[in-house]
Amino acid sequence: MVVQIKNFESELNRLDNLVLEGIGLFDDNTFTRVSGDNIAKLEEIEFVLLDNIEEMTNFQEEFFQLKASYNYGKGFGTIVHNLLAKLGNSTLEKNFNSLIEILNQHLNEVRAKPLNDYTFYIPTRLEIQLSETELSKLKKFSRKAFGINILSKLPKSTSHSLKSSSLNLLFRGRSILLELTCTARDIQFALDNNINKNIDAFIGLIAYANHFRRTSRRWSSSITPDDSISDLPMEAPNLFVISLKNRGTLVYPDIKDTHFMQNLDIQIREHKVVTSIGKEFWNIHNKPNGNYNFILSFLKILGRQTESIRGLSKELLKLYLNAITDKQLELSFLKFWILSEKILKCAGPINDDKILQILKKLMRKSSERRIKIIYKKRNDMVHEFKIDRITQEDRNLSKILSDHLMIIYFDPKANFKSFEEFRFLLENMFLDKGKITSRMKILKKLKQ
Repeated sequence: MVVQIKNFESELNRLDNLVLEGIGLFDDNTFTRVSGDNIAKLEEIEFVLLDNIEEMTNFQEEFFQLKASYNYGKGFGTIVHNLLAKLGNSTLEKNFNSLIEILNQHLNEVRAKPLNDYTFYIPTRLEIQLSETELSKLKKFSRKAFGINILSKLPKSTSHSLKSSSLNLLFRGRSILLELTCTARDIQFALDNNINKNIDAFIGLIAYANHFRRTSRRWSSSITPDDSISDLPMEAPNLFVISLKNRGTLVYPDIKDTHFMQNLDIQIREHKVVTSIGKEFWNIHNKPNGNYNFILSFLKILGRQTESIRGLSKELLKLYLNAITDKQLELSFLKFWILSEKILKCAGPINDDKILQILKKLMRKSSERRIKIIYKKRNDMVHEFKIDRITQEDRNLSKILSDHLMIIYFDPKANFKSFEEFRFLLENMFLDKGKITSRMKILKKLKQ
């Protein structure tokens, strides 16, 4: 397969001019340098061209099939910058079609790269207090639902490679590590399309188990108050280890790069990453009011879901984690509301009136007016950026609504196999017994 332009012929003239303008912003004939005001101008052109490539071609699908990233973790315009430079150095006509031709040449280079099994090790601030049998079940269903292995320490070969690095001290100071392997052509693809999605969803499930139907009220006199419901039980995003599966070869960090390792050690020491003093830890246990059974039941449900439904489930759990740990009250409020809307809209479009009807039925009669109020605040925030009126009570109510909908979505009794079946569930679950019986009779007649 190659990248092909869809039916956007009317746009080509405009894009041809953008390509020509972008190439003309390079400083020299080797197309390696850009300076002055041309840097910002070229970046803007790169973003516009990338947006159009994504809309007008099968570009993203091709990279996804190849398990390769086109972002490189440096910015969305990077690949277009390189493509424009290559086109400038080529004998091809300087237009959008030629840019796509250069892109296909780049894809051939990507195809030639080998697929690797990258194994990621992530330190956490999780603690587990379970029996051996309970821990065994937790590990089993975590692998099935997320592909995650729960470890207590790094493999000896990996730990030895890090030697006396502060990163190794960090791992040794954490009792729970998460291991996840992904097949990809580059690390960035593995991070974007597998690692982050599964790790965040797994931690999001623990967040949900810990905070389900629990609200928060914080009193802070700080200039920059932390309104998050909980801290994230993870360290900085770049503090992990990657090795090649079955080889033990360390891919990240690059221990041969002395300058990089020194900077990493400085970062860990300055931010006091290694210490656990004053940091929040999340516990998984089966004591009274424990979260173990809740987590295990959800892991089993996730393991049985179809691929498409599980994909949305992971998005919901990741969003829940973001909402729980967001330090800005108004953004936490909005994320919980978005989570509710994602569940209600998963089977297709649904108008605002229907959304409000369902949300009202989730709550007590006395709360109906408050749902109207926070819906208005949500609109004011999104359309007019009015954030000063969002209160902790608003955020807490938005959270309660998402809590209720998550329980309905993950309810094992529903056992829906498609999003259409879930929509049918939502439309009928609040009916009284008489109406349900009446609809069942009609459905039986239709089946005959």
